[in-house]
Amino acid sequence: MVGLDGCWRGLRVRRSGERIRCMTIRSQRAAEQRAILRARLGGKCSLCPATDNLQFHLKCGDGAEHHAMNSVSRVYFYVREAALGNIEILCGDCHRTVTAAQNRARRNQRFCQSMAGVSSVAAAAARI
Repeated sequence: MVGLDGCWRGLRVRRSGERIRCMTIRSQRAAEQRAILRARLGGKCSLCPATDNLQFHLKCGDGAEHHAMNSVSRVYFYVREAALGNIEILCGDCHRTVTAAQNRARRNQRFCQSMAGVSSVAAAAARI
């Protein structure tokens, strides 16, 4: 049954500015857990003083695992990672910068590993 707010029964409404967003109770709890985790991690970017557009960043991880999760599962993944000390909060600009640097390092590492294989093959061929 649709209520007066336009949401189905069992859903809560969160107003942000002019927009009305219907959320399941489970999604509402996940949003609350994200806010608690942000506050627990300092409530600001780890690299600069920014307090808006904050995002969770895994210190060690390739990103594939948690990006495939739905938002409710992802927040509980973040809570587990925070318990391990593997997560930090970054603003959007710092997050892009750090992620780009990590991706460059990974590409360079893979390139060096592939070149090591090529050079060992060339060295073996030179010995023959």
